[in-house]
Amino acid sequence: MILCEEISDDSFAYLIKSLHSQFGELDFSNLSGNKIGTLIENKKLLLSENNYEILKEHFNGYHLLLIEQNPSVFIEAQKSYSIDKDDCIYLLESTILTTDEKVKVIQNEYELILVHNELCDIVIDILCKYQYIPIDFIILKGIITNSYSDEYFLIFFAKKFKRLKFKIASLL
Repeated sequence: MILCEEISDDSFAYLIKSLHSQFGELDFSNLSGNKIGTLIENKKLLLSENNYEILKEHFNGYHLLLIEQNPSVFIEAQKSYSIDKDDCIYLLESTILTTDEKVKVIQNEYELILVHNELCDIVIDILCKYQYIPIDFIILKGIITNSYSDEYFLIFFAKKFKRLKFKIASLL
């Protein structure tokens, strides 16, 4: 019944709110964007590879909302989900994901990050905002090397000088 497109958006919302179950595998590609939004908003759609791919292919941006609702599930199996530069930007700039979750995204997507200067700048900005973020030095070096912004590098360097002083020569 929930896959029936003829149901009005309001009726669909009432129906979804009355359900106690969540859907890990559901072919919802024929539903409208409003109904998909209702499914996600009411946490009735679980993050699975299938749901993720349908959302990414047919419903622009909704796959990212699903990740924000289920960050630990995403991070545990991050390599199973294809993300692109725009997805990565969204996740790193998310106000919903925690710093720890963003660090995991950085660690898991460092190859993508290193080939996009804009992503490198975002990562440096994240690193500057927090006292300590555990990140592999090789990744850090690549991010700094590939950053567009000398300003971000200088701010990062000034804030993190004491922590990095023993490795400075290899950063330059």
